Formats: sequence, C-alpha cells, structure tokens
Amino acid sequence: MTALGRLKVLLSAYACEPNRGSEPGIGWHTACELAKQHDTWVFTSAYHREHIEKELAVHPNPNLHFVYIDTLESFRPLIGEEGLLIQFHYYFWQVQAYRKAKELHETVGFDLAHHVSYVRCWTPSFMSRLPIPFVWGPIGGNEPAPVSFIQTLGPRGVLYEFSRKMALLYGKTDPFVRQTAKRSAHVYVTSPETGDYIRSLGAKSIEVLTPTAPPNDIVAMKPACVKGSDTQIRFMSIGRLIPWKGIHFALKALALSELKDAHYYIVGSGAEQQRLEQLAREYGVEKQISFHDISRQEMLELLKTTDVFLHPAIHEGGATVTVEAMAAAKPVICFDMGGNSFQVPDNAGMKIPVDELDSTLVRFADAMKTLASDPELRKEMGCNGRQWIMQRLTWEKRGEQYHRLYEHLDATHKVR
Repeated sequence: MTALGRLKVLLSAYACEPNRGSEPGIGWHTACELAKQHDTWVFTSAYHREHIEKELAVHPNPNLHFVYIDTLESFRPLIGEEGLLIQFHYYFWQVQAYRKAKELHETVGFDLAHHVSYVRCWTPSFMSRLPIPFVWGPIGGNEPAPVSFIQTLGPRGVLYEFSRKMALLYGKTDPFVRQTAKRSAHVYVTSPETGDYIRSLGAKSIEVLTPTAPPNDIVAMKPACVKGSDTQIRFMSIGRLIPWKGIHFALKALALSELKDAHYYIVGSGAEQQRLEQLAREYGVEKQISFHDISRQEMLELLKTTDVFLHPAIHEGGATVTVEAMAAAKPVICFDMGGNSFQVPDNAGMKIPVDELDSTLVRFADAMKTLASDPELRKEMGCNGRQWIMQRLTWEKRGEQYHRLYEHLDATHKVR
C-alpha cells in the first residue's frame, strides 16, 4: 500500500455497531479500517451509541470520532431494524445527519465523504451534497427474485416483495436519489443488476464489490481443511428467519435429496420459524432439522462442526454469512443470482442455476447429495473458499482498497 496523506473522512453509517453482522458490522469494520490511515468522523444512529461507547472504553481509538444523530430514537425499540417504519426513520435521519455534517464541515474541513449504510439503491445519501468527493456504497437492492419463487413466500413475504418493487420504482423518481448518483465520484455496487439501476440514474464511475468481509473472530479460527465424515452430513444456515432468506427452499431440497442421515442446523430467529416448522412436518424432515437462537460464540462452535453451508436467499446483494462460511472453510450451496454469483467463487461451492422453481430445487437437492457423498470435494471446495477470502476479502484489504481510491479522488479534487 502506498503511503497516503492523512485525510479527514466523513463516514455515513446509519447502522454501525461492534460485534454485529450484516450492515451494523459493515459500518463498524469500515470505520475501524479507515481510522488506521485517516481521521474518521462516523455519523451514525444514536441507537448504537451504548454498544459503541462500551467498545471504545475497552479499545479506544483517537482517530475515530462518532457523531450520534438522534431522530426519534425513543421510538426505535418499537420501530425495530426491519420493515417500512425503519425506512422512514432512515430517510429523516439522513436529513438531520446532513445538516449536522454541513455545520461540522465548516470547522473540520472534511476531505471526502463515504456512505456505507444503509445500502438501499432506492434511497439517497444527502452527504453527496457536500462540496467534497463522495463515495457511495457498496449499495444493493436491485437483485430481482423470480416470480415463481415469490409465490411461495406467504402473505408477509409477498407484501415485502411488492413493497420492495415499489421502492425501486419510487427511487427512479426521487430527485435526491438521482442527485446522489450524479454527484458520486465513485459508486460501489453489490451486483451487476444494481449497477444497471444506478447507471440509469446518471452515475458514471461504477464498480462491483462485495460489501462485507469476515470479522476477526472467523479469520482467527484458522480452520483446517478437513474432508469430514462420509456417514452423517451436517448442513447449516445462518440468518434472520424471514421469507426472502429462503430457508423453506432448503427444507424442500432436503426432502427431495432423501438424505435420511443428514441434519440441518438453522441458526437464527424470526417470525418465519412457526411456518418453517409446519413446512418441515409437511415435507417429512422435521426430525432432521433443529432451530438454534444462540450467541455468536456458540454459532462459531457449531459452524466448525458443519460440513456444508446452505444459503438459499433469493435476492442477496452481499451476504456476510457466506463470506464467514467460506472463511471457515465450508463449501457453499446457493442460488446463482444477485450478489451470490459474484461473491462465491465457482470452485468454492455449488451455485444453482435458476429457472422454474421445481427444477431449480431439484438441482439444489442434487448439489446437497453430491457434497454429502464426496468428502474430498467438500474439503477441496472448503479450502478454495478459505484461500479466496484470505487473499482478496479481508477487512484489511478492503481498507487498502478504499485508501487507494481516496488518494486518487483527493488528488483529482485538489487539481480542480
């Protein structure tokens, strides 16, 4: 990495929290990496303040400056982190965060702004209005789900997919979204499909980039690439139990595979669990599955004993869980669409081509049978995934990538 001058970076990270996955984890790890080279001001929701300050009390970082924006935070326990209400909260948070950033810019003099959370391509980042280079993303959200898949999601899932489609249409009419795209010096997107959406809004410099990397606790595992048992096979999925995560597809595929000695560990919690339990009974696999709402440390221990990781989500921009599974040397089975197509290398798992639902699930089941019957292939794919992660996709390497971009943008901006 070339030596860089220390910049004053504004990081917009609505979700930012230590020891978390998904977007809060992305916000936190990005902030920590940027602070290694730059003075970093992190604009985040006051919802995360307690956890951040507890972490900084143990591991202080003089290069990190948090700016907590409190927008109706007393209602956040009722709003949660999913659904329509959180989108309204996020939008108004953006307005207040921009006002504070504009005020602070007059005294701090930021060199560059970077927005990393939330990463919906249909919502703007008002930080792009500041008179400095602006980096947007990685952002996602335009990864389409096949119609035949959506029909299986149940009323809650169908409503979510309809809302998502309406949000994409609205995003194209929102002048602030278009302004964000046009003002962006560089846009990272999680899939080519989102890249097409952003390009249609006027963005010029676009690059596909996996939004996440494995946290240190997984990297430190240094798992051996063990070929595993050829008797009982252990499958595992991790994530919130919500319709679009597709756990019901994996249950159906397990039934189609007829792997009677297999066990499927489902780690997570959510409103979908009762429906999944009912489907497991209908498919005749209820004795082969178990649900686990457990701590992260317990999850890591369970992941160590797993043979194959299943990720049947239907529109994933960039999944932290698949990155963690590959870092733990576990082969991945997923649908070949959206961010999965870009994020999971061909030699680190089995990406299932998607067409009609029934034929797609048969192929998913066949992939499960293939890996169940071939310990050597599981070992090879697991090692390939681990090697790919360590060579290309650690937070340290992500930080270096951002630093190089910042150097280029800062130099270009100063010439102007």
